[in-house]
Amino acid sequence: MTRFSQAFLPTLKEAPSDAEALSHKLMVRAGLIRQVGAGLWSYLPAGWRVERKVEAVIREEMEGIGAQEMLMPVLQPAEPWEKTGRYAIEELFKLEDRKGSPMVLAMTHEECVTHHVAKEVRSYRDLPLTVFQIQTKERDEPRPRAGVLRTREFTMKDAYSFDRDEEGLVRSYELQAGAYSNAAGVFTPFYLKLARNDSEQEITHFSIKLPPGVIGKLAGGVDFSQLAVVLEPARMGADGKEIAAVLLRYGHFIQTILDFVLVAFAVFLFVKVINKLYRKREEAPAPAAPAADIVLLTEIRDALRAPR
Repeated sequence: MTRFSQAFLPTLKEAPSDAEALSHKLMVRAGLIRQVGAGLWSYLPAGWRVERKVEAVIREEMEGIGAQEMLMPVLQPAEPWEKTGRYAIEELFKLEDRKGSPMVLAMTHEECVTHHVAKEVRSYRDLPLTVFQIQTKERDEPRPRAGVLRTREFTMKDAYSFDRDEEGLVRSYELQAGAYSNAAGVFTPFYLKLARNDSEQEITHFSIKLPPGVIGKLAGGVDFSQLAVVLEPARMGADGKEIAAVLLRYGHFIQTILDFVLVAFAVFLFVKVINKLYRKREEAPAPAAPAADIVLLTEIRDALRAPR
């Protein structure tokens, strides 16, 4: 464990002038990341520690639904990409090796994982099969921005399921959605909205329902975190796709305050009882002195017994 005095944690008082996104500003100021070039970032020790913890949460959720982790190369031959028609993607990094063979730096790994499964899976009895990886990806982003949100090189977790039929595909999809919901509940104490691309024509949205707090449990399972104000209603975009409503989630803040008040009140009562018991112990009456007539009789008795 590194001492804090020796930690490589270069913090800043002010955010970079070109930083627009709040996450970009805070991560740079906190000493988590530093820029190398346009869309290229280094994770400093504190930032890399955070990323590894995030990976651990995602890995645990993926393994919990039966997904198996593997690792595929970033550098791949161009031939599989040409077969699928994705070689023409502008954001795909393309290069040649010393022999002149076309190569690509993979953005995702559908071609590679399908190649392996097609060769190794011999029967439908081997299905369903879900594999995933957490790996560096490359993308020739035309306009890198927002810190590590839109970059040319990034770490991505990608999962691929192979199922017997469409029903199995839907089941695998729901397992993935549930795993992400669980992971999101670990990452964010506040409201998080995820977009589920169910088809090319439709995008549906759902919210992460956080478990009710102490007050909610006492009130019969009431979940205050779902309280929200609609800032902008849902609408249809120009391309015919639904644009989700913009919500201000204030319920979890209220729930956290109520939980804090309840715990603070319980601590106050406990301390009050302890102080009361302590005062009773200090104010306990002293043993009563013997009465005067008893003292006189005792002296007379001792005088008669004394030898003459």
